[in-house]
Formats: sequence, structure tokens, C-alpha cells
Amino acid sequence: MINPNNYSIRIYSRHFFLIAIITFLSGCNGLLLSDRQKVVKASHEAVCNEKDFNAMRPYLSKNSLPILDISTSITNLSQLFLGNALSDRIAIECHSAGQQFVDEIKVSDVRYIVRTKNSSVEGIVETVVIFESGNWKISLLGR
Repeated sequence: MINPNNYSIRIYSRHFFLIAIITFLSGCNGLLLSDRQKVVKASHEAVCNEKDFNAMRPYLSKNSLPILDISTSITNLSQLFLGNALSDRIAIECHSAGQQFVDEIKVSDVRYIVRTKNSSVEGIVETVVIFESGNWKISLLGR
């Protein structure tokens, strides 16, 4: 004879098990990401942690570094006139922007487009990632 109490325990344990798996998978988002997506995520986290775009330097391709240097110079000038407005804006964007990876598009073996959706930006953000010197790097030039 089947004890009704054991049956309800089995149902609850199955639900608990399913919830535990879903929680584990969502918490292990970094484990499920491709190497290209990990670079985009690490770059985003570095900028958010440092409140400075210069923090993304290790994740950029060699051809992208002059663009970062120019934009950093312009940013430094604006900081003189606006104070900490830029770092405040970065903090607000990072706080409200949850980065979700939509997909990645293979252009070639050494070039991908990683597509993300941020809660603070309408639409999809596309980031070009290239394979350079044995590592995946973000290309601001798109090549």
C-alpha cells in the first residue's frame, strides 16, 4: 500500500530538485559562457568596478587602444568641467543594467559578434570580438 505522505514528499522533493538546478544554472552564468562572452562580461565588470572606461584596456585589441586613449583624454577634459559626473553616470548605468547574453554570431574563425541586451538600453548591443595573439579581444573598430 502507498502511503499518501510519502507521495507528497516525493512531489515536493522533485520540485525542490528542479528549483535547485535552475538556481544553480542561473548562478553559474559565468560557467556557461563562451570565451568570447567572458571577455565582454569581464570588460563590462571592470568598467563598472573602476567607474572608468580605461579599465577595459586589457580586454581590447591592439587596434582599439588608440581609440580608448583618445576617448579617455576627452573624458579627462570633461571631468575637469563636470566633476565626477561621468563616474556617477557609469555607476548609475552599471547599477541598473543587467547584462544578458542573447547570442553570438560567427563571422569567421577569428571574428564573432557577441550580442547582449542591457536592461537600461533599448535594443541589442553588438560587440565585435576578435582572436588576437592567442586571446579573444574586443575590437572597437569592428575588425
